[in-house]
Amino acid sequence: MSYGFVWSKFLAAVERNALREGVPLIKVKPAFTSVIGILKYQEQYGLSNHEAAAYVIGRRALGFEYEKIPIALIQQFIKNPDGFQYINNWKQWSAIKQATLNVLKKKGVKSLVSWQHHRKLA
Repeated sequence: MSYGFVWSKFLAAVERNALREGVPLIKVKPAFTSVIGILKYQEQYGLSNHEAAAYVIGRRALGFEYEKIPIALIQQFIKNPDGFQYINNWKQWSAIKQATLNVLKKKGVKSLVSWQHHRKLA
């Protein structure tokens, strides 16, 4: 409970300082930023998982709210791609994440952080 209080104070201080200095502040949803960054941009731009997540946050701030899933990921991990296109974007990314984790777990890997290293083996 105290952690939430400290975090809300920190966010209020950031907003206050941005307003004071005239820096625009745009709030975006952080959902699936790490997953999208790791699976879509990490290998493409040679970024760390944190940098890739920050890249996704920046894209959302610019108005790219929904990230399309690369066709290669859909072909590699989704068994029924016909019905896949009709579920919402968050559920699509959740399904891709789960399918990727299932493949990685078979290889003894427990997280998406090492996806870049194991992606060609999947």
